[in-house]
Amino acid sequence: MHKRGSTDLTRGPITKNLLIYFLPIAAGNIFHQFYNMVDTIVVGKFVGTHAIAAVGGSASSIVNILAFLMISLLSGSSVVIAQLYGAGDDEGVSRAAHTATAFTLILGVVLTVVTQIAAPWILTAMKTPAEIYADSLAYVRIFLFGTIFVLIYNMGAGVLRAVGDSRRPFIYLIISCVVNIVLDILFVAVFGLAVKGVAYATVISQLISAVLVGERLLRSDESYRIIPAKIKLHHNMLRRILRVGVPAMLQSAMYNVANLLIQVAVNTLGTSIVAGWTLIGKIDGFCFSMTNAAGTAVATFTGQNYGAGKFDRIKNSVRNSLFIFTGLTIAFNLLVYMIGPQIFSLFDDDPEIIALSWKMLMYLLPYYGIWALVEIYSSALRGVNDVIVPVLICAVCVAVYRITWLYTVFAWDPDIRILAMCFPISWILAAVPMAIRYYRGRWRPKQS
Repeated sequence: MHKRGSTDLTRGPITKNLLIYFLPIAAGNIFHQFYNMVDTIVVGKFVGTHAIAAVGGSASSIVNILAFLMISLLSGSSVVIAQLYGAGDDEGVSRAAHTATAFTLILGVVLTVVTQIAAPWILTAMKTPAEIYADSLAYVRIFLFGTIFVLIYNMGAGVLRAVGDSRRPFIYLIISCVVNIVLDILFVAVFGLAVKGVAYATVISQLISAVLVGERLLRSDESYRIIPAKIKLHHNMLRRILRVGVPAMLQSAMYNVANLLIQVAVNTLGTSIVAGWTLIGKIDGFCFSMTNAAGTAVATFTGQNYGAGKFDRIKNSVRNSLFIFTGLTIAFNLLVYMIGPQIFSLFDDDPEIIALSWKMLMYLLPYYGIWALVEIYSSALRGVNDVIVPVLICAVCVAVYRITWLYTVFAWDPDIRILAMCFPISWILAAVPMAIRYYRGRWRPKQS
């Protein structure tokens, strides 16, 4: 039996363990959102509008989509390791960790080379304005040199979280974000490196987070310890990881394609609407950072208990999660409802933009709790290896539905209110079949 230096989620009070595991992840995600806000302020104050557009336009879309796709793909290793850890399979945990490391290193090198070559073509295909093209290309190319560091951190953080350790990834993320903020100010405000300074700061902070998580994996005395000489692809383990990771990546890809098309539609409605929609995205970021943390907690909790064969504990953890995390989301909604206009005023002083943003947010805010349900059910199913049907549900009820709405209802009446309505409707459409899939219990082994 392996050492239990990390949190064993197959034992002890369910609610307490869920919260202890969830809180560092949520805090890290929220702090990361705060960093993004500071990053935007630094660029805007010391460089100007074109720099904001260069960093936050096409360049941001490229790096965000790539990051989401790869992190989703690597999530398969976290689920598999959680299951093996819950089953007490030390050898399996070790093989999975070394396979995930080898796969991450290969993926990082390949992506770095391909994206460096493809970056100019992608920016041109996205019709990046000529006046910001050079800055966008410089930012993307520097940022993408840090791709391997992003992957290493997320792989390592996934391994640690899979064995119940959400505290160390949180600490590493905080250190990385603080370094990023300090270097942003130093490189941009002091050294005058403009857009390149922001990119350099990001890559250095990503390197630090990768080193910290790598150092932990190399020095650990538990079953997930990484021994360089043993880093290799175990093909049966890789297949198991990809069986979970590929559907998650496809789901992320569909979300990003649908939302990219929606952003194009928003762009046709005028500068004021675009600005207001951007401000709503800041609120979205904080809300979805919480639901994402909840999903990670549920997937790891169910994964460990699935590996241990504790199916009643899985049911109880999901039930408790529905109350805890949906309740936290609703509490967040109430807080935003009380101070929303003040939050918007941090980003823009224009009363018209603030009023417009607030009006649009009212079409979304009451329904964020429904998305929390989708995240909880889909994460629970992922933790018990039921990955294909949840992806299909999200594909049809979210991605396909939003695109269909965009080219039918919105095309007939191109109004931002109509466009915003597709989000809560898609959440409701996804929540119902996702709950049905979970409660039908097909993931539970048949009794002999």
